[in-house]
Amino acid sequence: TATTEIYTLSLHDALPICPSEASTFTLIMVATAAGVVFFSGVLSRWIGNRRKPLAVAAVALTLAGTGVILVCIEFSLPGWVFLCGYVMYAVSTGLAAMFVAAVREVNHPSVTAVSVGYYNAGGYLIIAMATQMSGWVLDRYPATVTATARVYPHEAYRTLFLVLLGVAAVSMAFT
Repeated sequence: TATTEIYTLSLHDALPICPSEASTFTLIMVATAAGVVFFSGVLSRWIGNRRKPLAVAAVALTLAGTGVILVCIEFSLPGWVFLCGYVMYAVSTGLAAMFVAAVREVNHPSVTAVSVGYYNAGGYLIIAMATQMSGWVLDRYPATVTATARVYPHEAYRTLFLVLLGVAAVSMAFT
């Protein structure tokens, strides 16, 4: 019979937290991102419809959040510190959502839909590439295979977040 392995990168593998805490962290992250998306237009208007400061803030928060998570993994800090990194990611994600409006504003109305499609496709392509790269990095380390998952050692997560920190730093430099 064929067996199927499930590859997971779960919070409770990298942190000393239980699965219910990990799911609460994810809920807080999603709720924060949704709230920031909801208020990002208002925020943009408050600062005079200037998007560059928000773009820089979004990338800076990604860099800072990655650094916080790396420090948490390295020094086994409490879960609430990790949650701070997660919230930074959520705010960054929420701020980035407003840039679809910018795509709409800078393109001729006849090509707006295609432009937004390219913007979204580019984002999904980058996510797919990052996911593949993450799996490749993790698979460089021996994993413990359980009945339902593959659990990677501490060093694998450290290496992954060092790579992600590098990517975030390059992104910050370009921004």
